[in-house]
Amino acid sequence: MNSPIRADVLRNEWIAYKAYAEDAHLRYSTKTNDLIRQLALAGIAIVWIFRETVTGKTVFPPELRWGATFLLLTLAVDLAHYFFTALSIGSRLDDLEHQENEALRKGKKWPDKPSGLPPRLPEAFAKVAFFAKTVTLVLGSGLLLFFLAFKF
Repeated sequence: MNSPIRADVLRNEWIAYKAYAEDAHLRYSTKTNDLIRQLALAGIAIVWIFRETVTGKTVFPPELRWGATFLLLTLAVDLAHYFFTALSIGSRLDDLEHQENEALRKGKKWPDKPSGLPPRLPEAFAKVAFFAKTVTLVLGSGLLLFFLAFKF
């Protein structure tokens, strides 16, 4: 059985965890809107800056085409990163709020009977997406820099 002091310490951990989840959810969901706008503008900028028109036809050298593809993929993964992380953390936050509301409805403290530290937030996808967008950014930027240094 947990001592009252231990229960209060664990309860405080849960409350801090919930506050962190709320902050993370707000951060990721807010970022999604910014990324949608940035995706659209970046796509237009890449086409506008690096286009070449030959006899009325737009042509992209391979380095530019692949560089732009990797940079657009970076932006797409970035968007997916924030969108799906906001959804997963939002889902976890909904569970926490439901648990808290149930405890308060019953006139109990939340969490009612903490028996350990709170679980980790569902951040596995966020870590994979961060790594993926970093790699695609390096590849895309490298190809564009190669084009600018040796082909342009």
